Order: sequence, then C-alpha cells, then structure tokens
Amino acid sequence: ITYTREILDYNETAGTMQYSESKVFTCAEDTRNPCDTLVTTTNIPFQPQVTGATGPAIAGIMDLTKAGFAAGLVGKEMESFGAGKVTAEGIATSYGAIQMGVQADGTMGSPVDAGTASMVLGVGWYDAFDPYFASINGSELNNMTGNEEMITYTQAIQGLQAKEAAEGTNSAGVTFAGNASIGNLSYAFDSAMMPTGEDASLTSMQGVLILAGHCDAFPTGNYSTVAADAVNSPAFTTGTMQRAGIWGYASADINATIATDYAVCFGVGGTFSTIHGGGDSDWFMDTTGTAVNASTRIMNYMGVDLDNAVATTLLFGGKGTAMPIGLLATNAVGSESATAFGIAAFATMDKSTATATYGISDAEYDVIAPWVANWLSSETSLNMILLGGSGTINAEQFVNQTLGGLDPINGGYLTYSLNLGGAWGTALAPTSPQGADYVSVSPEIAGNMLYGPLGVATDSGAVLFLHGELMGETPPINFSTMGAGAPTPWTDATVSALYGIDANAAAALRVMVRDAIFTGFVPDYLVGLGSDGPYKTQTVNQWLFGWYDPISHGAADDPTAADAGWTKLETNLTYYGSNNVSTGPATTYTVCTGHNPDCDKGETILEDGSNELAWHNTAMAMATYGAVGVELLNETTGGFLTGDGDKVDAGGYAIAAITCSGTSEVKGIPVDDCSASVDPTTRPITAKLIKSLTLLDSMTPALPVYFGTEITMQSEELSGLIIAGESTSTFYLDTRGQLDRATTPAMTDLQPVFQIVQSSEIGDSDAEDMESSIVQNQNGLSYWTNFDVPTDYVALLLYLGAVACLVLAAMATNKEDE
Repeated sequence: ITYTREILDYNETAGTMQYSESKVFTCAEDTRNPCDTLVTTTNIPFQPQVTGATGPAIAGIMDLTKAGFAAGLVGKEMESFGAGKVTAEGIATSYGAIQMGVQADGTMGSPVDAGTASMVLGVGWYDAFDPYFASINGSELNNMTGNEEMITYTQAIQGLQAKEAAEGTNSAGVTFAGNASIGNLSYAFDSAMMPTGEDASLTSMQGVLILAGHCDAFPTGNYSTVAADAVNSPAFTTGTMQRAGIWGYASADINATIATDYAVCFGVGGTFSTIHGGGDSDWFMDTTGTAVNASTRIMNYMGVDLDNAVATTLLFGGKGTAMPIGLLATNAVGSESATAFGIAAFATMDKSTATATYGISDAEYDVIAPWVANWLSSETSLNMILLGGSGTINAEQFVNQTLGGLDPINGGYLTYSLNLGGAWGTALAPTSPQGADYVSVSPEIAGNMLYGPLGVATDSGAVLFLHGELMGETPPINFSTMGAGAPTPWTDATVSALYGIDANAAAALRVMVRDAIFTGFVPDYLVGLGSDGPYKTQTVNQWLFGWYDPISHGAADDPTAADAGWTKLETNLTYYGSNNVSTGPATTYTVCTGHNPDCDKGETILEDGSNELAWHNTAMAMATYGAVGVELLNETTGGFLTGDGDKVDAGGYAIAAITCSGTSEVKGIPVDDCSASVDPTTRPITAKLIKSLTLLDSMTPALPVYFGTEITMQSEELSGLIIAGESTSTFYLDTRGQLDRATTPAMTDLQPVFQIVQSSEIGDSDAEDMESSIVQNQNGLSYWTNFDVPTDYVALLLYLGAVACLVLAAMATNKEDE
C-alpha cells in the first residue's frame, strides 16, 4: 500500500490539522495467494439490486400490460374496426346520395326523404339476400323436381304460405310480399341506440360493429321462435327480436320482421365481413391472397395508403424475435407469454428512426404515431359495448381492473395479478390460502395499490413493502404523518389497513409482490439484462479494487459518467481494470494536535468534513427513518490513548469503546493494556455496503453481512502513545433463509467467510529511542510528520484489512497475519 498524504491546513489556535490521503494497492511479492486468483462468492450487489428493482419491475409489468392492451386493441382495429368504419361510411354515403336524388345509374332524380332512402337501401339488401339464400340452398328445396331450380327466400316463404293455405292451416293465404316487406329504416340509420344509451346507428362504425357482431353471434331465427318471442317486449330473447327492437324494424307481420332482419344482417354484416374482411381473426395468416391485406386494413381505418410490404412490417415486423418492432408483434413464440411488445418499441422511436425503420414517410408517421401514443397513454378508450359490456376502458383502467379482477376483454386472470392467473387459492399457488375465494378489488383501490403513496409499482413503495416482508415489521414510520414512528408487525391485517383492502386481497398482494415478482420474476430478469446472478467469479483484484456491473450502470444517476457501473470494496486511486477511471477525490481528515483542550491529541475530529461515521450519519438516519442511527467519530484514537472515553474506528465498519485494565511491558517499556471489541451479532454492515440512502440500507436480509472484531493495544503509560497492537476481524454471512433474517442472529447462524489477523509492534531501535520519540511525537505537528512509529497506523491497518476480508471469502481457510 503506497500512501500519498498532503497537509492541507494547520490551525494552531484551533488545535487542528487537516490532510488528504489516497492510496495505491499492489499485490505483495510474498502473497500467499496471487491477486489474480479467481474467487467465487456472493455477488454483493445482486440481492440489493433485486430488492431495489422490484418496484420498477412491477411498474414495467404494468407498462407491458398497457402495451398488451394497446396492441390487442390495435389488432381489433385492424381485424374489425376498419371494416366497420368503411362499411358505415359506405352506408352513410349511399343513404345521403339517395336522399339528394342520385339514382342507381348515377343520374340525378328528385330528392327523397330519409324514410324512402332507407327503404331503397333495405330493399337492395333484401334483393341481394334473396338469390344468396337460393345459392346456399337455405330452403333445402333446391332441385326438388330435378330441373335444377333454385328457391329464393321469397319463393320459399310464399310457397310455404301457399302450401299451408291449401292444407287449411293458413286461412290468410299468401301474405308475404318479399322486398315490399322492407319498411322505413331511417331510425336504424340515424338514431338507433342501445338500451344502455350507446350509439348504435348504422351510419356509425360503432353501430355497424354492434350489429355485425350480434348477427354473427345470434343468427336470424325461424318463424315459430320469433313469433313466440315477439310478445316478450322489451325483454326479447332471440337475436332477431333483439335487433328488431334496437334498430326499430319490428313489425306485427312476423315474416316482415324476419325478412328485414335477414336483409339488414346480410347487407350490413355481409359487407362488413365478406367485402371488408371484418371479424377475420386469421387474416394475416392468409397465403392465398383472398383475405383483405394489411395495406387495405390500414387504409380503411387510418386513411394512410401504404404498400402492403410496408404495412406488413409496420404491423408484424420482428414477430417472434427478441426485439419485435411491429405494432402487433411480440417476442412470444407458440404458447409463450409475451415480455416484449413491438408497439412499445415504436413508441420509443423518434420520427427519423421510425421512418427509417418502417419505410414510412414523415406525413404517414404523423398520422400513425398519435394513434399508437393515444392507446398507450390512455387517451383513447374502448367502448365496452362492442364487447357486450358497458362503459369505456383505457390502458390505465385495464391495468387497474385486471390487477384485482377479471380481464374484461379476454376473460380469466392475468399472471401478474392478485389472482395469479387464476391460481390464487389453489394448489397451483401453494403459498396462497387453499380454498380462498378469488380476489376482487375495485379499479380505484387497485390503482392506489400500484401508484398511490405506498404503491408497490413505485420505487419507495415497493422497498417499504419488501421491508415488511423481509424484516417482519413496518419501517419505523408513522403512516399518518410519514415521519418517524414505532414499527408495526407486518401481517395481513397491517397490509389490509395500509391499502384499504380485505384480508384476502392483502394476502394475495403479499404473495404477488414477494413470491411472484420479488422472488420469481426479478432475479431472472436481471440475469437477462446481464447480471451474473446471486454468485460471481472474478479475481481478488477485481473484488477488492473494481469491477463493472451492468445493472449498476443501468441504475446510475448519470449513465454517461465515466464511473457509471463501476463498483469496489476498497478505495484505490482508480477502479481496477477500468483504464484509469478515478474512484473519486482523496479522503480528507481533520485531527487534533493537542493544542486545544477541547480534543485529545491524535483524535480524529472530522472525516471529509463530518464527525459522523460515513454510513451512520444524519443523511442515512433520515433516509431510513432512524433505523440506521448516527454514530460519531468523537474520541476515536489517532494513535494516542488518554484513558478516558477513548474509542477506536474499526476500519470504518464500527466504532468501539476502548477499555484499559492492567499494565505490562513492551520491550521494556511500561504500557497500559487496553482492548476493544465488536459483537458480530449486533453489527450488520448492510448500510455500508449498499449505501443508497434509502430505506433499502436498513434491510439487513437483503445483504446479511456482519462484522466482528477483537482488538488489543498497548499504550506507553506516560504519553499514551500506542506502541503495539493486534486485531482479529471477521466477516460473517447470515445462513438463515432470506425471510428468516429479520431477528438478531445467534452466533450459530453466522458463517465466517474471512478472518484477518493483524499485529504491529514498535521496532527494537525505536524502543531504544522511545523517550526522545515520545517528546517529539507530542510536540505540535511532529507526531504526524515523523513516521518513525509504525504503530501509529493500527487503526488504518484495521480499516484496510477489514475491507479486504469481505471479498476473499473463498480464501478463508487460514488466518492471515499482516
């Protein structure tokens, strides 16, 4: 170890001296183990990273849920909404033109009213349906005579009525008038509404989608079922009468009602599906060229005219790859769950990147980008009437709804939800109470659980929640004021009170956060981002003086900084292997010279301007609500003992009181025998190793490393100068399970991972000159500038050795004397 010290200030009046210190480490020539020896041990940053990443992971999962929702709705728009839009536009155009007097051949005639115009369209639909009915042999009477006759719907109904009249079962005779049965449909075109108040007019996309879907789900019924249902108004049970009631074409003539229903379903629903491809969920798998392609679908819905190859890339680019870019593409293959969505990738691109990636123009991007952004940002909502529901839902509402209830679009429960994909209360989720009911919380409460003041999708909220899970109690917080307070046992009842949910939902929230995400999802996710996982293999030099961690880089306040991602256990001038990236400025110490009666000669007063231990300071206490308290450097020895209130800084890991009992001699010099110790079961050093200045620093189970030391020292009885000393410092890992580390460990719970034994003693020649040395070392600055007494550095050696012992876990088979 090569030290560089520079005296920065000497104040005789104040009795202080300030100096800076930096050091350079090189591997000792007589080292027992080469410093390039590979050591495998606990990856120190990993578990704290898992804890700290849980909140962002939950937020990310919810963002993926939003992306999945948005992609699903864009898919619906391509599958059906575009077809519904262009169908409605076609109806509106024809309906308006007929009213203005436009004839079928394009010539102008006399204007007509809406009722007449609607009848013209309705008759046209019926006239198209009539031969279609014949072509599919809907009557099952085609070619009955062998003359290849094809029976239209009109012929079938009129023939049936004639037959019944001949048999005496129909005294009215033939009453069905074919296309003359079609009445005024203007209400259906202009004003139709659902019973819940939503627009259902057939000149609107929504109306077309509702009717086409209803016709598909509930085909036109036969005479007997429709006639029986006609008396049930308004609580109709057949599709025909329900539609007749909504779109206003119910008639006392049951045959007329049925004929109109056939005509409307064929004219609207047929145009929607057959001509424009609506409802074709497999359109993108077509290899025959018969399905409506991507270009047409985008044009129908967005009005953007793209080449089909460009449109296909925009929708499906990168499908099934690690980096999907298509709006409907994901990284899922087969039955895998998607964890990456192309729609999210599109949203992160600027215009120049997107136009180059997809081959679209600036003008096309200006139409497409807001469309995508509005779904993702919850500006666009889906009218749930289109799915048989009520109200509207956007991406944010979908997340809240599915966290604590059923997926309102696809049914079932999402994997990362309180119901765990439907496993809650079953053997598929063994940590859930078996037989428990499915969880149901309102979207408003779910939103608070995620994003409220204690939201588990926030950094601070997730760490606080995991503090409860790992420590078995709340942080020392008064939740009414969010100031310091007494901790409370962490139970289902506590979670229930904090989030305003019942006990079943509280239990589910704990399982979701702790088991499904913190334990199950985040570790593998971080490994996927480049982490080595819970264990790491690297050289001694790397462990001690610097290694690069990609997760730390990603979490850095400034990822562009030269030292972003670099970490170390001991402070060298530069990070090992970093090409001379600095570890920061030299440490500054202020020590007492003995000229001021307010401090003891050699006492360390300040370190980097503070009299507080660097990881037990005011900032740490505030960040952890007092869980990690303030410890002062006052009275810590810098090489002299006074015999009254002396303390020793044990390498920056602890401050221990020094007690003196008895006397002896060192090389003939009378000395006081003194000692100090740190009980490892009471000294977790989690906050020193993490030092994030967040509640995470107080969570010992996240990094259960403990420190203990036994120190002896002998000070010359007149001057108090320490002339000999020895220490044994040991670092331990808590071997209990992660969820069992909340309580103070017993020594049997602690596994020593490294132990370092240090000793130093005044040299023979120095002992002979002790008398003059004492005088010199008590005179102003000379005790500092005269580095002839190696025992002045016992505390420093303790520090260096203590840091080293943490990382050399695999080399702990023997004690090492330094």
